[in-house]
Amino acid sequence: MTVKLTGSSSGHVNLTAKAAAASNTLTLPDTASGELVALESNGDLNIDSNTLFVDASANKVGIGTTSPTVNTQIQSSGANSLLKLAGSTSGSGINDGLDVGINGSDGILWNRENGNILLATNNSERFRISPDGVVTKPYQPAFYARGTTTWTTVTDGTTITVPASDEEFDMGGHYDSTTNYRFTAPVVGKYFFFATLYTRLSTRPSTSSEYVSSHFHKNGVYVAGTSNIHHYYNNGDYDMANTIQRLMSLSANDYIELKLKPSGDDGQYYGKHVSWGGWLVS
Repeated sequence: MTVKLTGSSSGHVNLTAKAAAASNTLTLPDTASGELVALESNGDLNIDSNTLFVDASANKVGIGTTSPTVNTQIQSSGANSLLKLAGSTSGSGINDGLDVGINGSDGILWNRENGNILLATNNSERFRISPDGVVTKPYQPAFYARGTTTWTTVTDGTTITVPASDEEFDMGGHYDSTTNYRFTAPVVGKYFFFATLYTRLSTRPSTSSEYVSSHFHKNGVYVAGTSNIHHYYNNGDYDMANTIQRLMSLSANDYIELKLKPSGDDGQYYGKHVSWGGWLVS
């Protein structure tokens, strides 16, 4: 059965129900290209021969497909599939707005405007790409801290945690500048640490067994490859080193400390010239 709806001007729309009672399909045909709109008895909606399809039983929408696998699926007949988002200030042309999609096997997030791309979690910005390609991550773990004292004596043979209590910055709040002077890793990854120390022995060394050493500890244990010897006396000269740097693998909740230990005599460090820091690399 077909019902023709005719307007006051030329043209008309046909509402067609197929003769078989079980099908119960309502169609709005376009004689040039086939069915324009088909509303099936099961509630499925098909517009322009699968350009837009609503799967009523699964509550899913397909664009270019009648078998959407997620809530909304865009399916292209070619290698590329894009969704364009545009607003009143972006323009509406092919080179305007934001494109999200795939190009072959590559994922695309393409801002065609002269603006930033922002990523956020927990309602806070975590990642930004500027129009010039500069990437900033305001919560990427990183810190830098200095000591505040002048010459401070450390007893011979005693290992101390260097109290760098003056934070210049601490992104994410993972360095404790008040109690244990530890950096605690928030996530697994590769972290880079560095330290600069200004130290001396309490008296002029007279044997080769007198020196001050500095090193990093991970979870309370010395980290191989981080020990530096200061003021080591050998054949009348002083072999000195006062920096440490190390790339380390950390698991979540691993902690790092900067240690100092004199041997053979009391040692001293000048707190205002002691500093260290670190950051998550990858």
